[in-house]
Amino acid sequence: MTAVRVIKVLGTSEESWEDAARDAVSQANEIVEEISGVGVLDYTGGV
Repeated sequence: MTAVRVIKVLGTSEESWEDAARDAVSQANEIVEEISGVGVLDYTGGV
C-alpha cells in the first residue's frame, strides 16, 4: 500500500518563480524526507 503526504509551503524570490519553488522545496525538505514530487498550484508577481 502506498501512502501520500501532502503539505503546503510558500516560497519567495525576488528573481523568479523557479527560485521561489526551490525555496519552498528546501523548506519542505526540512520536514519531509524523500520528497518525490512537487506541484506549483499558484503564483503571483508584483509590479
